[in-house]
Amino acid sequence: KEYNRQREYLEKSVSSLKKQLAKESEKHRADNNKIMQENVALISEINSLRRELKLMKQSQKDKELVFITRREVNTSPETSARFNDNSRNRPPPFSAKESTRSNTSDTHEEASKMIEMQ
Repeated sequence: KEYNRQREYLEKSVSSLKKQLAKESEKHRADNNKIMQENVALISEINSLRRELKLMKQSQKDKELVFITRREVNTSPETSARFNDNSRNRPPPFSAKESTRSNTSDTHEEASKMIEMQ
C-alpha cells in the first residue's frame, strides 16, 4: 500500500512538473519571438535612418557643389554662359522621397530574411 501511494504521488509530481515545463517553455518561446520581432523592427529602422543620412549627406554635398559652382560662375563671366548651357541639359536632382518609396519593399524583405535567419 505504501509503495502504491508513493508511486501515485511521484507520478502526479512528474505530471505536474511536465505541465509546468511545457508552460514555461511556451512562455519562453513567446518572449523570444517578441524580442526577435522588436529586433527586426529596430534593425529596419536603423537601416532606414542610415539610408536617410546617406541621402542627406549627398544632398548637402550637392548643395555645396552648387554653391561653389555659382560662386565661380559669378566671378568669371565667360564660364557663366557655359554653365547656363550645361544646366539646361541636366536631369532634375534625386529626391529623398523617391528613395524612401522604393526602399519600403526592401525593408520588408530584410525583415523577412532576418526572421528566417533567427
